[in-house]
Amino acid sequence: MVKQYAPGLLDVEGDFIKATTINGKIYGFPTIRDMANAYGLIIRDDIAQKYGVEINDSMGALTVDQVDELFAKIKEGEPDMYVTQPQGQTTSVLDSFFKQHDSMGDDMGVLLDHGQGDLTLVNLFETSYYEDAVRKAREWNEKGYILPDASTNPDTGVSYYKTGKVATTLSLIHPGVPTDNSNMSGIKSDAVIVNPAFTNTQQVGAIIQAIPTTCENPEKVLEFLNLLYTDADVYNALVWGVEGTHYVHVDGSDAWITYPEGVSADTSGYTLSATYAFGNRYLSYIWNTDPENLNKKFEEFNDSAIKSNALGFVFDSSNVKVEVAAVQAVFDQYRLPLENGVIDPDENLPKFIQALKDAGIDTVIAEKQKQLDEWAAAN
Repeated sequence: MVKQYAPGLLDVEGDFIKATTINGKIYGFPTIRDMANAYGLIIRDDIAQKYGVEINDSMGALTVDQVDELFAKIKEGEPDMYVTQPQGQTTSVLDSFFKQHDSMGDDMGVLLDHGQGDLTLVNLFETSYYEDAVRKAREWNEKGYILPDASTNPDTGVSYYKTGKVATTLSLIHPGVPTDNSNMSGIKSDAVIVNPAFTNTQQVGAIIQAIPTTCENPEKVLEFLNLLYTDADVYNALVWGVEGTHYVHVDGSDAWITYPEGVSADTSGYTLSATYAFGNRYLSYIWNTDPENLNKKFEEFNDSAIKSNALGFVFDSSNVKVEVAAVQAVFDQYRLPLENGVIDPDENLPKFIQALKDAGIDTVIAEKQKQLDEWAAAN
């Protein structure tokens, strides 16, 4: 039915439709947006200039060693600022910065190296990659680089960054960050990637559009969805409203838009502007506070991202739900303190690994590997 009523939608989705296809059945349609994650720093422009961080078209690159050197300089030169923080209160340094694995949904059995190579799951927490990351987080914590209460402070992330008391934030990066993120407004900043963009089932399927089973006319809904992925007029009418009333084009630009004269966010009457939530962002007009070529940047970012070889796999944990709950409880006890460098990995990493084994992580990994092997054979 999808091919009949929404052929353009499928053409736009390409391989991304795998993330919402199970046993040959499509359960929803990922919106076309940032379909990948890169990891790095959001850094204040004044700090970047002062310490010689070169920004290349908002997607420059640093190595971890260079970040080490930068953090040392900031620590010495900016005594009234914290050097960095995780992306948010519940996100660790590893998941904000070091991540190079496909978490396979829950980190209970993962694929290393961005999901490249064969489909053999490993226990993330027994790997040298994980140990190196938590040791680096511990080193940064002991040197005073990381916001001390990052794991518990509800303002960790954007809110704290806006106070001006922190020089950088470890963050997911995509085109337009931070210029298309209004939460960063007030502090001129730029983005620097450290780990390259990669994508997996969870990232692609994070925002989807689906048709309820109770829908009385799914064929017509599919036809409308097809327009949201292929027709710029329909897409922009939904996202931005009526031209001349809710927005106008900037003189000389087919892409840039702004408010009409005398209209503001408070008086517009239509402020949806959720470009990520519907259809195909590549069709979107660009608010004039963002780069005029932002759509092109998104397309290049998605096309160049490393794609996990397990893109499309979804784990059914129903056979091991008791073990999954027990493992999650161990995660809740150890992960944030270890991955933010709050506790000593020499003492606590072995305890963490043993607690995971006692909780049944090996059973979960075995079940996930069985399902992954079956999925690979069928796909």
